[in-house]
This record gives sequence, structure tokens and C-alpha cells, in this order.
Amino acid sequence: MGNYYYLTAQLPLLQFAQQREVPSREEFLEEARKWLTPRDFSVLEKVAPEETRLFPGEPGVLRQWKRMREHMRDEIGRWRRSKREGRAYREGFLPLGKITAQNPLAQEQALLKFQWEWIDERLSGHVFDLGFVILYFLQLQILLRLKSFTQEEGMKIFEKVCEVNHE
Repeated sequence: MGNYYYLTAQLPLLQFAQQREVPSREEFLEEARKWLTPRDFSVLEKVAPEETRLFPGEPGVLRQWKRMREHMRDEIGRWRRSKREGRAYREGFLPLGKITAQNPLAQEQALLKFQWEWIDERLSGHVFDLGFVILYFLQLQILLRLKSFTQEEGMKIFEKVCEVNHE
């Protein structure tokens, strides 16, 4: 627990859509490696927001995250199917506003906000433990994803997609 205390005490406070700089994924992992046991670090370095495969021996909080992500994907799929088939959609655990945003960027931001809030609800149950570090790392990665949504990056992706379509 002592090592977790020293690691978490030096982590910057994260806020959704904050503008100030945050550590990169690599910088965070480099610092975490100094404080975590090799076993805990091997769990942490594999944590990725988009990963939904469950592995034996994973911490409970990571299993909960992966189940929530799987439910979220299923719910988006159900909404898309109902829209395509002209049926009414019955909202589940994911608020309808999160998946019916005006444009793809706004939809992605709404879904990231939903995930951020899900993590926030669980952070208070973890103090100076691997669960806290995992949840913090997930939020850091969400924040880094948000920061990647720039006009320049969007144009690069758009041009790459257009390039592929012309070949």
C-alpha cells in the first residue's frame, strides 16, 4: 500500500476535457513501473479503454470496466439496428442522448463523458490500491483521446480515407 500512496500522491488531478497538459501513456507507465510490483505493473500496462476481452486473474474493477464497455457496444448496436429497421428503440443503461448526438465527434465525446462518469463513480471505493491506479489510467487515456480530436488530426484522417477510396 505504501508504494501506491507515493505513486497516487504525485499524480495530477484529471478533469474531463481539461486543457492543461497531462502525462502521456508512456510517461505514466514509466512512473508507475517505479512503484508497482512487477505483477501489478504487468496488469496495468495492458489496460486499454477499448479492450473488452476478459483474462483470468484480472482485478475486479478491470473486469467491471470491460463488462460495461461490452454492454455499451451492445446497446449502440441495438440502437443502430432499431434505427435501420425503423423500430422504436427502448433505452437501456446508456442514456439515449449519448448515442444520438448531432455528429460523430459530439457522439464520441458524449460516450467518453459517459465512461468518465462511470469511472468517477467507482474511484471513491479505491484508495491507494491497484484499482485506483487502473481507474486513473483509464481516465488518463480517455483524456488523451479527447485531446487527439483536433482539426489537424481530423484532416489527416479525412485525407487518408479519401486517398484509399480513390485507389
